[in-house]
Amino acid sequence: MINRRSLLGCVAVGLVTTGFTTSANAVPIHRNVTLLLGDTPVVLRVLFNGRGPRFFHPHENEHASLRVAEDAVVRRGGMSVSLHHGGGRRISFELGGKKYSCDPNRIFTPEGTRLTTGNAPQRVRDAVDVFAAAVAGYVLKRLSVHDVVIGMHNNTPGGYSIRSYGSGGDMQEDAETIFTNEANSADDFFLTTKRQLFQDLKNHHYNVVLQKNPPQHNDGSFSVFCSQKNIPYVNIEAQDAHSVVQARMLNDLLGILSSAAA
Repeated sequence: MINRRSLLGCVAVGLVTTGFTTSANAVPIHRNVTLLLGDTPVVLRVLFNGRGPRFFHPHENEHASLRVAEDAVVRRGGMSVSLHHGGGRRISFELGGKKYSCDPNRIFTPEGTRLTTGNAPQRVRDAVDVFAAAVAGYVLKRLSVHDVVIGMHNNTPGGYSIRSYGSGGDMQEDAETIFTNEANSADDFFLTTKRQLFQDLKNHHYNVVLQKNPPQHNDGSFSVFCSQKNIPYVNIEAQDAHSVVQARMLNDLLGILSSAAA
């Protein structure tokens, strides 16, 4: 069995020599890093622009949220990490001549890996563990104890929304508390592991969920991983047609984080 914690530590240490800088005069740098998932190459697109917010975009088919994140990195600095593997939500990969797939936002805990790979043999889960540790290493590279990881996601009408965490919702048990502003679309909301950030976003009248720690369902998502590791995390979820709204949500979030760091 592969030791996920040891592997993640080794990967993170190894990334110190990747050549990124934190100069105040830095210009945006694109770097495509190829990782293997089993026998299949997956591209990590890293956009780096000195100090600033840290973004993670796991689902390649959620295009609008990636544009919002990368635009913020260009304008305000920071780093975004996104996965590219053929355009779909799930990653299809091969190992030993057989085909498998996984949701790249369900691989960051052993329980999530087991659920997203189904009845795949242990060697497949081990390969997913190696890949997940490498991805997490890039996302968390040189992250200070005060930094917040910002997950970027899109949804579609009638599916996952703030209502999923309300009374009778399928994610209700994962929410410690929620705030809903009926003036906002239910599809546009924040989820965070930080109580103070929940309160700040509530004060800005956004839909927001405070995730339980630990959440009831260990689905292997990056929010669950960050909760387990005590890493501050916030997810910006918006309908795929609401990129202007998502950009405004991000701008207000960054204002809150900047004020808290001052």
